[in-house]
Amino acid sequence: MKNTGLSASSKKIILFLVLAQFFCFKNFSLDFSSNDENPYMEKKNTEKQFLFPVQSTDKSFKTYPTTEEIILNAHKENRKSVALVLSGGGAKGFGQTGLLKELERAGIPVDMVIGSSAGALIGGFYAAGYRPEEIEEIALEMDWPELFSDESRNLYETYSKTTRNDRYFLDLGVSRNFKMEIGSSILSGQRILNLFKEKTVKIPCLESFNQLPVPYRAVALDIITGEPILLDKGDLSEAMRASMNLPAVFSPFTIGDTTYIDGGIIEHLPVQLARNMGFEIIISIDTGDPLVNQLAVFESNPMVSLTQMLNITQNRKNKLEKSLSDYNFTPPLDQYNMTSFLDTREIIRIGNEAAGKERENLADLKKKIFNGSVPGGQNNSTSLPETEISGNTVNGGAGVPEKPDYKNLPYYKLETVEITGCLDSDNNFIKREIQKILGKPFTEEAAGKLLEALFARGNYKKITAKIEYADNRINPQREDNPDIPFEPGRESRARPVPSLLFIAGDFEKSGGRENSFNNTETARPETENTTPGILHIEMVPEGKRGHSLRFGINYNTTLGMESEGKILIHNNFIMRDITNTGSALSAKISLLDNFVGEINFFQPIYDLIFLELDGKYKNSFDIFYQQKDFPILLASQSQTVETELKGGFFINSNTWIYGTAGYQWLEAPEFKDSRQLQINHILKAKAGLCTNNLNREVFPTWGWFNSFEMEAGFPVTNNKNTGYWAKDKTFIKLTEKGKFILPIGEKFRFIFDIFWGTEIREILNTLSPVSSFLGYSLGDREFFPHIVNKTDFANHKGAFKISASTNPLSPITPLGGEGFFTAGFAVGNVWDSYRDFFTEPEIEMAGTLGLGVLINEAFSLNFRIGAGSSKKEIMPFLAIDIGAI
Repeated sequence: MKNTGLSASSKKIILFLVLAQFFCFKNFSLDFSSNDENPYMEKKNTEKQFLFPVQSTDKSFKTYPTTEEIILNAHKENRKSVALVLSGGGAKGFGQTGLLKELERAGIPVDMVIGSSAGALIGGFYAAGYRPEEIEEIALEMDWPELFSDESRNLYETYSKTTRNDRYFLDLGVSRNFKMEIGSSILSGQRILNLFKEKTVKIPCLESFNQLPVPYRAVALDIITGEPILLDKGDLSEAMRASMNLPAVFSPFTIGDTTYIDGGIIEHLPVQLARNMGFEIIISIDTGDPLVNQLAVFESNPMVSLTQMLNITQNRKNKLEKSLSDYNFTPPLDQYNMTSFLDTREIIRIGNEAAGKERENLADLKKKIFNGSVPGGQNNSTSLPETEISGNTVNGGAGVPEKPDYKNLPYYKLETVEITGCLDSDNNFIKREIQKILGKPFTEEAAGKLLEALFARGNYKKITAKIEYADNRINPQREDNPDIPFEPGRESRARPVPSLLFIAGDFEKSGGRENSFNNTETARPETENTTPGILHIEMVPEGKRGHSLRFGINYNTTLGMESEGKILIHNNFIMRDITNTGSALSAKISLLDNFVGEINFFQPIYDLIFLELDGKYKNSFDIFYQQKDFPILLASQSQTVETELKGGFFINSNTWIYGTAGYQWLEAPEFKDSRQLQINHILKAKAGLCTNNLNREVFPTWGWFNSFEMEAGFPVTNNKNTGYWAKDKTFIKLTEKGKFILPIGEKFRFIFDIFWGTEIREILNTLSPVSSFLGYSLGDREFFPHIVNKTDFANHKGAFKISASTNPLSPITPLGGEGFFTAGFAVGNVWDSYRDFFTEPEIEMAGTLGLGVLINEAFSLNFRIGAGSSKKEIMPFLAIDIGAI
């Protein structure tokens, strides 16, 4: 997403504060005491009008009933028309599903469902054909921390976090003219939209939401005029997203030429809008926040008074809206608030329990609807045409109009994929992704993977996907032609010429070029329950991204027979998109116990190829305490200057191959040994392959990581007599690192870590001070946190660790945060020669029990207690790591 001036961690820290102030957007001076005196209430034409005739001889137009015809159809069934109005309320909105069950059980028909904010989400799923029980399952399966995360990494960010541990808890945005900026919102809401599309992938872009299994409207506000709009056509997932759009938290959402914000700001419970549409019976459900009724609560937090003041206006309007309802249901959820997503299961339970007590009242309501009579089941003519729903229906009880069951609706088999707005640099990547879905049914899994892959590219602030009936195919090259069907959601504009066009078994066209793009291997049997469809993907590029000023911290300490402590504060300034999209210039300084200065320039070249230029200066001053026969305080100081030119190729977003050439100067007075050749200058070359498929860098719960690197060093001396290049001291290092996670259920996993390093010529330990910089040591917090004495270096190292990890109480908050219990056992050692490995195979060991808290990847805590061996001594210890561990 676009750099909003806040890192993912910063956003989550302040998100609760923004949510607490949500109702400040509701302070509108509206007087609802009289409809006659309020022009807003008199506004009858709140629905946008369709541009389609009800009947058409053109087969590309689907017929559907108008709202007036829906009401008339109810009258033909000898009953009153019924609208179901669902309110906002955030997490509390899931308490509405209980009454949906009871309405079906009682046989009460619903001719239209109208939702605002959270109600638009519940209503959208219900209108799509989901049963109330299935909506509850969706709610309970939602990964709320993931949905409230918009951290999309481009290739550079993924690469830098792996190779340089670039993780910062505070990220301040800087515009391209070097002014501080915050941005329009904390989150883009793209992952919320992706979820809505994934769950409604069987619903095409419609000329009218009257075509849905249950006719539907979503209430959203025009951000410019402040007018509430009933979204009545287009893409269902987009309508749901536009209505559920909390200001300052989610980015304003644009459909066609209009930009929307949350409908609940003004229309928390849009009963009057349902009345204006002409419906005679209004059933409303309210899950809003009540007023605080205890004075003691106001003394606990100044925000309570502010929220109460702003809620007074909202509650006044809600009372009027409820009074306009024929039946209102308000589940007892006062102990929860709009952010109580971790309590979703309990909210659903309470809603179901309260709704179950309404059966007698619902029986009376049903008599009112049917004018005193109670008929049996009847057909509902407002559903999708039989040819479009395959006749698969659900009957919830006597008198309930049949409606299609979502799980029985057909998938759309993609004959064509049109893409607009993509960057030229992403064409090859997109082609690979589209080839995976072209000619295949566009399932929930396919939609989820495609949208996440495009979003994870990190180059787009908004991505939408619409399905269209294949017989609505148009010629994208023709404009201003009245014969071209109207594209839903585009306000009768000509469809833009796609950047990429993919046709199954035909051609891929881009910029006038045509290349063979056969996809015959994806053909499916004709008997499969699919419908030919066209997928339209619209991508809105970020444009040139802004810069960032970032801050991070690392603290680690070990207490035991060997003790040390170290703290580093990291400051980083990064300039993005300097030469082209994805390029970055980064300057980093780390201070306190060490001083490190780094500068890095990353330059992508034609999609997946990159060049990188690095420079680094490091001055280390290490102090540690050793308690054996007698206590001793040891210190060492070292300096190094290193520069490196790297070139590489991304196989995919998680795997890259690279090669480097560089120079390094070394100085470490405490490690000089007169018996060793003194080398202060090295020319180096490296080549490697790295794959990082872990779901995150800190406390990962699934995935795997592997890195293999070969490094050749060419020592340079100052001795003219022997020659500047000490050929006989050239060394070659091979290093392998790996991590593999084996999940056992959702909350438990085994983790396997391996490290193997070898210097083939076995001369590294004879070079001073090179060995202290490039030799292998047991001073490794991953495997042996109890060993802090880094004075012993060798030519070879092997280590293996197995860990068990569980996070039973995660997530800690709706925005993330997880607690972990860990247990691990590691073995390994270092050796100067292969012979020592076989003749003196002494093994060091370490066992740990740990407690970890993951706040985010940039700031976490890890506490470990345990015992380990070092040179035949057992050493108990406590290890603490805080920050970007």
